[in-house]
Amino acid sequence: MGELVDARTAAQRLGVDVRTLYAYVSRGSLRRVPGPDGRTSRYDSDDLELLAQRSRPRTLPRPAASIDLVIATRVSTVTDGMVRYRGADLAGLVAAGEPFERVAGRLWRDPDGPWPGPSDSDPLPPLPAAIPILHRFAMVVAALPDEGGARRADGGAGLDWTGYGRRLIGLLIEASGEQRRGERGGDGAIAAESGGATGPAGATGPAGACETAGASGTAGAGGPGDIVGLGVARRLWGRWSAQPATAARVRALNTALVVLAEHELALSTLSVRVAASARAAPGACVLAGLSTLSGELHGGAARALHELLAARAARDGAAEQGSGGHGSREDGSREDGSREDGSREDGNSAEQ
Repeated sequence: MGELVDARTAAQRLGVDVRTLYAYVSRGSLRRVPGPDGRTSRYDSDDLELLAQRSRPRTLPRPAASIDLVIATRVSTVTDGMVRYRGADLAGLVAAGEPFERVAGRLWRDPDGPWPGPSDSDPLPPLPAAIPILHRFAMVVAALPDEGGARRADGGAGLDWTGYGRRLIGLLIEASGEQRRGERGGDGAIAAESGGATGPAGATGPAGACETAGASGTAGAGGPGDIVGLGVARRLWGRWSAQPATAARVRALNTALVVLAEHELALSTLSVRVAASARAAPGACVLAGLSTLSGELHGGAARALHELLAARAARDGAAEQGSGGHGSREDGSREDGSREDGSREDGNSAEQ
């Protein structure tokens, strides 16, 4: 191993910028070593010399008929093991409880744009429940005209990508499944639990209050513990889960949306950027990403993992029922206080 140098020095030796250096690391072309502080990275000068000698840095082992592709972007960066959205630390955004709506606005550089509520969404084409969800999404995208959906409202040149994005997200929520019956009751429970909207639903409208806050891109006055403003997460929960939409669950879903909002390593993200770099229409860019996401090694992998976990949960549940619902602790006692040898924790036998 040669001299260990920092990222800026390593990039200079390779004749590239720091973003390209990190892309080499993510693709396996360059190895990084954690720095002494545990946060920064160091790079072996010997590895840098070998990489510089190649005409094109390539991932090893390299499969046949493959290409190396690096797309420079300022939307998100992965530096020293940290993901940043437009320069903001992702971990900090999560810790602050930032709503997905505000994070999306940061990525689009339009933090204060209005978000349409459920009543503002365009009517959807007929979507039979048997159609897989990604196919449903593709049908919605294809049915939304780019001219009407993305043309700037002020009549300026170019397309309103952020307005199109907000409108499309609302439609995809509607297409993601049927809203559970009694969901408005669940909204009221959420508001009461989180200390948000108060009073009768008809007076303040808990759902409407949250949607209004979400549209303005502001979090609730209660801070991270409050879910006012998490309109996208709340609407999705009512369609994705049969569990009641408690504040903790909605916040967890919002966190997942924030963490998955943008990164440069997913194949679907790369597909969207390739299409956008060719000046494709917004809908065509989204379709490129959805098509890639449908692959077995991308979105299909998440589905396979979910099925595996569901099967495991079903087996555990069956085993629990087979034991009469009394699990054993590490000390040999069961949850009802009895022990596997027939005695009880109070010293009496089960027969007594």
